Amino acid sequence: MENLFLVCLIPPKDIMDDIDDLRNFISAKFEVFESLKRPVHLT
Repeated sequence: MENLFLVCLIPPKDIMDDIDDLRNFISAKFEVFESLKRPVHLT
């Protein structure tokens, strides 16, 4: 079996705040809230 790796990046606070605002807007508009349970990250 191959070795598999997952890389997760946490952005700086100011970018994280902008992304979180967008996530909240999209969640409210489409009534999907599961993604708000996890911290802002890029994988």
